[in-house]
Parts: sequence; C-alpha cells; structure tokens
Amino acid sequence: MQTKMVLAGVGCLICGILLFVAGDSVGERTAYRKFAVGLSSVQAMLAFNRLEDERNWRSLLAKNCLSQLATELDANQNEEMMELAQFEDRIDAGTIKYIDARAPGLRSQLRTFKNKNSNGWSEAQCR
Repeated sequence: MQTKMVLAGVGCLICGILLFVAGDSVGERTAYRKFAVGLSSVQAMLAFNRLEDERNWRSLLAKNCLSQLATELDANQNEEMMELAQFEDRIDAGTIKYIDARAPGLRSQLRTFKNKNSNGWSEAQCR
C-alpha cells in the first residue's frame, strides 16, 4: 500500500515536471515568435521611412531644390547620429566591429556628439 502511494506520488511528480517543461517550451516559442514579429515590424517601419525620405530627396533633386535637399540631408544625418549615440554603450562586439570596419572614426564622434538641431529645424520651401 505504501509502495503504491510512493509510486503514485513519483508518477504525479514526473507528470508535473513534464507538463512544466512542455508549457515552458510552448511559452518560449510563442515569445520568440512575438519578438520576431515585433522586430520585423520595426525593420519594416525603418525601411518605409527610409524609402519615403529617399523619394522626397529625389523629388527635391528633380526640382533643383539643392539648398532644401542639403538642409534635409543634414537634419537626417543629425537624427541618425543622435540615434547611434544612444546605442553606443548597448551594442554587441559584432556590431562594433561592423561599424569600425566601415567608419573607423565614427564611434569616437558618437561619444562627443551634440545635437545640432536641439532647437528644431525648419524646412525651406522650394517649388
């Protein structure tokens, strides 16, 4: 009788462990899927914004609005530098190597970067 109770207890314990492992595995896969969707969504928004910027710049170039184009490119570059400066201390070694190989002095610039448009900037209208 006591042996049956011990076996039943061990059986329940094993079932509980198996259910926990299965639930943990399903939860982990669900979390990874949601993370992947979120990451893809952010990258899609970034690609869309870049596409819109480039279309706008091409339009300005076609209209010979070079001064406005230069102003918008400067503002865009300023925004990208601000963004990179925020990530400077939170990126992995692979990303650091990637940046250093393509722009050797950029990380030192990021450490001392100051926002050039802290008071905002205005678009000059060109027709």
